[in-house]
Amino acid sequence: MEPPVILYQLSPAQVAQLEHIGLDIETFGEQLWAIRTVPALLRQRDDCAEAILELSLGGDLQTAQVAVACRSAIRNGTALTQPEMQTILEQWQRTRNPRTCPHGRPICLSLEEPALARFFRRNWVIGKSHGI
Repeated sequence: MEPPVILYQLSPAQVAQLEHIGLDIETFGEQLWAIRTVPALLRQRDDCAEAILELSLGGDLQTAQVAVACRSAIRNGTALTQPEMQTILEQWQRTRNPRTCPHGRPICLSLEEPALARFFRRNWVIGKSHGI
């Protein structure tokens, strides 16, 4: 990555952690460290340095991957085009665990028709009002 991400005053444990998760880190001066390889999803974010610093604080590779996935998620309120939304839905359906985020929190809710009817306080037959 050019220019590299520069971090200040990392402990030896933090440097080891970043090396452990596969980042290319090298001394860049007194108390300065240069990170030259960053996951693509983080590279394009404004908070890339903060994210790397967070990753340096511990955890295994899976924890680091979860943190990268979380930080690279599309935030609430982000404007998207119809094709972008469709692409996200298609990619989401192909994931290993489509019902939860990487942290295990639910990201979708499946409702059966009876639950919807109770919620809206309605009793209907699908298609009946449309002449089907």
